Amino acid sequence: MHDDHHLPSALKVAPATRMRVIGDMGEFTDEVLARIACARVRVDLECFIVRDDRLGQALAAALAQAAARGVPCRLLYDPLGCRKTRRRFFRALAAAGVAVRRFGWVGALLVGKLLGKAAARDHARVIVVDDAAFTGGHAWGDEWLPAARGGLGWHDVCCGIDGPIVEDFAELFDQHWRQSVAQTPIADYVGAPRDGRRLVSDAPVKQSIVLGRYLDAIAAAGRRVWIANAYFYPPPVLLDALVAASRRGVEVKIIVPGVSDVPFLRAAARARYRRWMEAGLELWEYQKVVMHAKYALADDGWCLIGTFNANVASVAFAIEVALVSHDRTDVSAAEEQMRNDFAASRRVDRAWLDRFGVFRRLWNLAASLLMRAANVLLPRRPAPLPPSRG
Repeated sequence: MHDDHHLPSALKVAPATRMRVIGDMGEFTDEVLARIACARVRVDLECFIVRDDRLGQALAAALAQAAARGVPCRLLYDPLGCRKTRRRFFRALAAAGVAVRRFGWVGALLVGKLLGKAAARDHARVIVVDDAAFTGGHAWGDEWLPAARGGLGWHDVCCGIDGPIVEDFAELFDQHWRQSVAQTPIADYVGAPRDGRRLVSDAPVKQSIVLGRYLDAIAAAGRRVWIANAYFYPPPVLLDALVAASRRGVEVKIIVPGVSDVPFLRAAARARYRRWMEAGLELWEYQKVVMHAKYALADDGWCLIGTFNANVASVAFAIEVALVSHDRTDVSAAEEQMRNDFAASRRVDRAWLDRFGVFRRLWNLAASLLMRAANVLLPRRPAPLPPSRG
């Protein structure tokens, strides 16, 4: 299952980087599967969750068919995220010629931390198919399949990209592929600046590259900071930055899930809504379906799309990936998507919070106390960017 493929050293890539924001998960799934069906050079796919269900089987069939055509295919998954996926699913893929690796083993997360060594959940999403790449919150399970196709219709936001930066995605996948079997230590990744865009990835250490990119953008913002984040209970340094931005007149708007697959985190956040609103944050809850998106924009010259969960537990234990762009066209596309998400959300107000019953308030408070304890026990700081690679 762990055989490496030797890929061609060069691919024809577009002369300039282009990015597309994709907020329709049916469209995202169709495009990725169609590209795999036409792949000739490589298919590398890294994802926290790959399920043995309708969508997971569609991915497995596409990978197996590509491998049968002689295309080198690799799949990297997280054993915690895939704990409900039967091992025979991955064994069948390996038998079909797909190189399959899991990122370590579940127990390594706790043991590694106790021994003071790097250990991680691989929460990243990296897809490279020939000369195109993708990232975002999407995973390969029926939660992301549109309801009209028999799925749960979760809302997410991803991006597709082509151009020279695709090779950074390929390099990052290779890094995680080696790290998955401890061939190299778990470490951050910072790609070269390319046409105003940059790919970054966190290792679960005390200084976070992705968190640093958020703080840089928030500190520079003069007009607005809009964030959509599925598991929002910000580390103190991020909350402080958002409050400081609001106090200097920046519009700070946050979309969080009204329907969540992790009710504990939603409860913890709800316990803090009043304080956050009093500090100047405008809060919105996405309605009807689970919102799993993790993207943001600041002013007209910065946006980020990736897998980053804005809470300290995720920062402390997970490998994350983010594509950062300073391209105004990208920011405009992210803005259009965010406006659509605001339209599907309800603004939180005090009258609604007043309707919470005693039991719900106590549950929210208990969840919040645990998350506040995590903030103390797992302090995380932003990391600066290293010197430019190019």
